[in-house]
Amino acid sequence: MSKNTVTQEHIEEIIAISSYEVFHRVHGKQCIVVAKLPNGFTVVGESACVDANNYDEQIGFDLAVKHIKSRLWELEGYALQNKLSSNKTLSSVTVDVRAVGLDWFSLLADFIDQVEKCDFKDKHGHDLKMNQSYFNLVSPFQS
Repeated sequence: MSKNTVTQEHIEEIIAISSYEVFHRVHGKQCIVVAKLPNGFTVVGESACVDANNYDEQIGFDLAVKHIKSRLWELEGYALQNKLSSNKTLSSVTVDVRAVGLDWFSLLADFIDQVEKCDFKDKHGHDLKMNQSYFNLVSPFQS
């Protein structure tokens, strides 16, 4: 199996180390569970029955957590896809001028100066600002 996948074990690990707030019998027949994930993000799961007389706290909790797990699959899938796609786009350029020499450093610095002077627009014509953090230069004077 490819490393580029979200696994059941990964989802279960997140579930195991998350903290929970549980609200039973909301309107007499609903369970709401708020999971605080290890990174601080919260995900809400819920379950409900038709008849309040049929409400079971454990079943309500289990179903709400199942809903949270389903959301985690989506969120973790999105995060992985985002990570993989950023590896294929210009999200960051790091140049170690110790390896390429000072002539390349000067050329790259000139290129960055020129790029910063350009007006970038998105497909709707809105101005895009050049973000200096796209370019990380390692100075030849750093050890």
